Amino acid sequence: TEWSIGETTVIPYNPNADDNPSEDLGNRCFDVGAGTSYPIEVGQNLRIAVDNSFPGGAPRTPGYWKNWNSCTGGGQFAKTTDDVDPENEYVSLDEVLNDPGITWDDNGDLPAGKDIDDFVIADCYDAVNILDQRDIVSLDKNANDAAFTLAMHLLAAQLNFGAGACTTPDVLDAALAAELLLDEYNFNGVVDGKGKNAGYLTDNKNPDKAYALELADYLDLYNNGEFCGND
Repeated sequence: TEWSIGETTVIPYNPNADDNPSEDLGNRCFDVGAGTSYPIEVGQNLRIAVDNSFPGGAPRTPGYWKNWNSCTGGGQFAKTTDDVDPENEYVSLDEVLNDPGITWDDNGDLPAGKDIDDFVIADCYDAVNILDQRDIVSLDKNANDAAFTLAMHLLAAQLNFGAGACTTPDVLDAALAAELLLDEYNFNGVVDGKGKNAGYLTDNKNPDKAYALELADYLDLYNNGEFCGND
């Protein structure tokens, strides 16, 4: 399903993600008004279009999103402009990752003093680094950290959702579980500390590492088009 305001694609959120237990009932919300990216004054109207036809077809891989954007300089972005691609056959990361971006919410279960603000991914460079399993500040590669592996596949999946790619209830459930797991470790794309076990999920004795990789593998299959076809 694709939501848009004018020509801008927006990504709604699951209002039941923070329920205990969390669930996905199919409800989706998008905040407007004072304090949001879309303030509305008295007497103004805002039209949100919802397209359920999966105009984005099949999902795309993290590699696709790493290349089809304005900040990596590969030349693909030029193919996505309205004058070159009036039928919107090609979708760029920028088209999906627009204001207000993608937010991974803190689920509020962390110890006192450990909470951080919601992690908002609205910058092309940050998104590309996450898709490349890199620390968004140091740019160090973290392929051995299951949290970065999960973040890569989750972000690609959510970009696919925003692009209107086909999906399934099981995929949406897996994406929700992935986001909640990253929330639990307060993932913000930055490794805090150095050493053998620095990072989020690098300890092989931590069962959450195996769980993260399991979710990542499932979302990877989705991003490669294993669970739905071109509609």
